[in-house]
Amino acid sequence: MALRVLQLLGGASLVKYGVDKWNEMKAESAVYEASVPWYYEDETTLQRQLVNYYADYVCVPLEYAETTRQIMEEVVSDFQRFVNRSCEFHLQLDDPIPTGSCDDGLDIINANSFDVLVPICLPKSQWQLIKDYMDPGYAKLRNRVSYEHILPQKRSVFQEMYLSSRMIRDLFGKLIRKYADDGHRTRYRLTTLMTSESLLLKVSDHGGSLTIDLIPCVEIDGVNLVAKSYPTGSFLEAISGNCRNDTDVLWRRSFHEMERDHLQSPRHEGFKKCLMLMKCIRANEKEFAQISSYVLKTAYLHWRKQVLCSKWEEKNMLKHFRQFSGYLSSTLAEGKLCPFFEPNPNANLLKRHSSATLSKIRRFNLQMMQPGRLSLVLNNRSSRYTSHEG
Repeated sequence: MALRVLQLLGGASLVKYGVDKWNEMKAESAVYEASVPWYYEDETTLQRQLVNYYADYVCVPLEYAETTRQIMEEVVSDFQRFVNRSCEFHLQLDDPIPTGSCDDGLDIINANSFDVLVPICLPKSQWQLIKDYMDPGYAKLRNRVSYEHILPQKRSVFQEMYLSSRMIRDLFGKLIRKYADDGHRTRYRLTTLMTSESLLLKVSDHGGSLTIDLIPCVEIDGVNLVAKSYPTGSFLEAISGNCRNDTDVLWRRSFHEMERDHLQSPRHEGFKKCLMLMKCIRANEKEFAQISSYVLKTAYLHWRKQVLCSKWEEKNMLKHFRQFSGYLSSTLAEGKLCPFFEPNPNANLLKRHSSATLSKIRRFNLQMMQPGRLSLVLNNRSSRYTSHEG
């Protein structure tokens, strides 16, 4: 039975991992198998349960998704007008760009959480893009104009000659709070919600609520950069003993447009359901929530690039889902996952997790696919969604 678990590793081999790692994985597999009571699980029944789980729980009704998106677009457009008409912040914004699950067609359970890129208008000829050699997933923006020629009212967002992503985030926080406090601008109730990573705008009416993450971004030399914080205090820094002192001016590279266009290709028709199923399980299982949904999406893109099957068949949903789960386990075991459009190994999305954390996540993924376990996981559901009546 331990062989069954190793098969889920999606082609893991002695050559790929080496003798010591392979023996360790076999030992772990035996432990996982011993911890799961064995009983026969009808494949047809499990396939039907997975299809129903997707249709009844994972998939968001189109009418509801359209309603929440319309509310989001109305509020975000008003936020843009609010900032552009303000004389206090000396900032001009371009048209907002919905990103993430809502734009990729990957919304699950509730279509009430939105990520929106808010482009800052910059004179592009004055800026130099400097890619970070330590982590090519990040870059810096250096002003070509001497500091004394920068308008005094704009110097607050500079650190020496670099545009500070931290100061831009702080400025956006002030903008969002000021906008939310101006409660007469929209027909909705606006409040703010602080998370571990960002300040969200919460939009409520008598029918429910949604949240919007307004993410400042810039586009230079065809590269999109977002003002998301660099993950300091990471496992990587802990083991190396090196703490970066330039994180305030690091901007995260965004590959959203390329990923979105790629996901729209016929190759992903139907197969995206496997990713949405995995995202939904992540939303309900705390052991699985330690990796981001972006890691799952990236793993999915790499899996689809390698998988031989080119045509989706609903009757094989369980088979396809198991294959994706196996690829994910293999990736976690290897500890390497680069953004789909950035193959440089220094951009590894998993390098900030300890091997113990990755092993814990992989253990859950392996156990989930054992006989009897997947049915239990599919029965663990959070609240479905609340309707908006506009």
